[in-house]
Amino acid sequence: METADRREFLHFVVFLLLYQTFHWMLQNKPDNQVSCLLKQIKQKVADCTNRPEVFSKAGVIIAACSISKDVMRCGQAVAPIDVAIALEHIAIQATELGLGTCWIGSFETENVREILGIPDDVQIIELMSVGYPADSWKQPNREPIEKIICYDKWQF
Repeated sequence: METADRREFLHFVVFLLLYQTFHWMLQNKPDNQVSCLLKQIKQKVADCTNRPEVFSKAGVIIAACSISKDVMRCGQAVAPIDVAIALEHIAIQATELGLGTCWIGSFETENVREILGIPDDVQIIELMSVGYPADSWKQPNREPIEKIICYDKWQF
């Protein structure tokens, strides 16, 4: 990721931090002196995911973490939902900057915790890779709209 793009992107991430109870851990620095070590760490984190080929090529890996123990009135935990919303905002901003993203929850939590030194009382909710896409986006196959939407009451 180019330095100007990185700064603009990180500014957006910091803006999200000001209003939330979650924390972001970015696994990459622009400092060339630590580049080799960070590549090794990034590869270790990538190997903990179900998409190591995507995450190992990313410019940045974001570990989206939360310290929230709150539960909404509907019974759902706040942390995973708030983090997912924030990651989607990051994905939209990244797309605007010409970057690609992939956020997943399928990773070896305890291994990532150990690699990144994340304390036990912090939930690692998702990992997101951010970088320039290797190829163009392909339209995924979608179900017909009639199969996924119903009106007025559940009718599937």
